[in-house]
Amino acid sequence: MDPKRNRSATCLKMHTLIFSNRSANYFQCRKWEDSLKDAEQVIRIRPDWPKGYFRKAEALMQLGRIDEALDSYHIAKRKDPRNPQIPLRIAKALILADNNSMGLTVYELTPGKDICTSKSITSPIQNKMIDLAVKMKNLIYIIIDNESRKCVVVDACWDIDGILKFIKNKRLELVGAIVTHYHFDHAGGSLPPPFDHIPMKISGLFNLLKRRPKVKAYIHPKDIPYVFKANPGMAEVMPVDKSSHTASEDDDFPMMSAAKFLNSITSNRESQSTTMDHLNSSIFPLGIPKTLARSPILDPTLDSLTEQNSRVHNRRSSISEPTPSSNASIHIPHSLSSLFSPSSSQNTPRIIPTPHNFVLTLGSLTLLRFLHMPGHTEGSQSILVNECRLFTGDTLMCGCVGRVDMPGGNLKDMRKTLRDRLGNLNDGIVVYPGHDYGGDWTTIGIEREKGIIGEFRR
Repeated sequence: MDPKRNRSATCLKMHTLIFSNRSANYFQCRKWEDSLKDAEQVIRIRPDWPKGYFRKAEALMQLGRIDEALDSYHIAKRKDPRNPQIPLRIAKALILADNNSMGLTVYELTPGKDICTSKSITSPIQNKMIDLAVKMKNLIYIIIDNESRKCVVVDACWDIDGILKFIKNKRLELVGAIVTHYHFDHAGGSLPPPFDHIPMKISGLFNLLKRRPKVKAYIHPKDIPYVFKANPGMAEVMPVDKSSHTASEDDDFPMMSAAKFLNSITSNRESQSTTMDHLNSSIFPLGIPKTLARSPILDPTLDSLTEQNSRVHNRRSSISEPTPSSNASIHIPHSLSSLFSPSSSQNTPRIIPTPHNFVLTLGSLTLLRFLHMPGHTEGSQSILVNECRLFTGDTLMCGCVGRVDMPGGNLKDMRKTLRDRLGNLNDGIVVYPGHDYGGDWTTIGIEREKGIIGEFRR
């Protein structure tokens, strides 16, 4: 080979590496436009190199230009068909595009990345809390109805100031806080035994409700007493809704108007079904990636769950159950409109019990249905948005379920949840878990084929 041509080729590669690495650094610093410019420069210099298209797609995703990002991802996939990360990115982009098509936006906040990012040399306890938050890998979600700009937050915890700042910067109206279960890393409050000797209280739901007097909290009735126990004084200043009507576990939607609203949504969901079929087949021609079917932290098998459950039953005699507050009489309201009625009374309910199939409308395009899924705790619940997006807390994650060897955990309930609740849902439903333990999303279909749902039903 001509030495001059060889030096020229080497120089060309060095230039593309420099721009590619700088694009990645800009991306980490959240300078999306700069990251995009360097990625485009990589493509101009080496149009045959897939990494330039990948970098471009990543930046475009952050800028909200999803269709353009998909084009770049597909080019990168054609040039590097065996890269396992590209199909995952395409699948995530398809999910976001489908969310947009139904007027829905979901933001995912991660401690150490989006919140809990500032340490202080004058606050060692705060620094320890940030370290713990990053280690726990919680995922906090903001669910938005695009038309009204109203939103709810799911499992607001660790950094309420950061969460509220994010919502304000996005110019959203926060109208509700949803709790999937009462554990401190999802609802905040005092640390449970054996960590209760540590002088640390996790910022969470109580802090949020005090900061936003018009916001209501949505908690399953069986977990409300535990939330109150972890937050002394909360029961006295945050009244629970006390209506005369209760809902049973087998009730259909509590309101006919909600069912009609749901029909108007599902009648327009043909695109969702097509998108998810595409996601599970052509996007993964070599099979579902292992990253969506592994359980690196929690035990995924029911045999291990049996062992966990036997340990907790052996300890139950030493576990003190919380005494429900006198304010915690559990009922469901007659109508959703009453939940948002303006009132100056101090007795205005702030805590809304959410029995199985409780329905909440968010704006005019978004419907949330609360599904009781006991097992991890007695009052664990998942939120099914527009019948196609499921926020599961610790009930279901990528390839695993939440632990049952803690107070309130129950193997029998978890089995029933897997069989009768999760096992009967549609394969195309996208799952947003409460922790990034092996992935920040999955689908019911993936979990049925490769995960804990399929393992249980086989």
